[in-house]
Amino acid sequence: MIIINKNITNKRNKGLELETIINKTILLKNIANHGYFSKFPTPTQITSNKNNSFYKEKSFLDYIGILNGKFIAIEAKETKNNHFLLSNIRKHQFELAKSIIENGGFAFLIINFLADLEYFLIDFTKILFLQEDHQQKIDKNYLIKNGFKLNLNPNLTLNFYDYLLF
Repeated sequence: MIIINKNITNKRNKGLELETIINKTILLKNIANHGYFSKFPTPTQITSNKNNSFYKEKSFLDYIGILNGKFIAIEAKETKNNHFLLSNIRKHQFELAKSIIENGGFAFLIINFLADLEYFLIDFTKILFLQEDHQQKIDKNYLIKNGFKLNLNPNLTLNFYDYLLF
């Protein structure tokens, strides 16, 4: 059984709640042979200086997979605010998403708003447009108009597969 902790407060666990839900969703979909997705491992070698710790290597997007013959990459993020700061997406992640899209694949962002336990999926092409337009954040209204509000099912899975190839 997967237990969701609604009080994630330390930075070390940031993103683990959403990651747990997505991992369970893709496991069940993979077993049912509804496409295939896998968590792309984050490099684990951490470097520290006096004030900060950071990953030594750049990571890929969080999940990669194939659905109906299409390559798909997904980045998962969480925020405690009622908006999502685009600065939470690293420069190389923007570049990877853009490259995937330019090569015929699809890239998506899933955002969990922790305060409300609301989940949204948005096509990365729209995120890239915001970045090129020098926007700094995404609010829920933008996500409602330009993305998809996801449902957390009773079995603690998200219905994002419904929107991947809309």
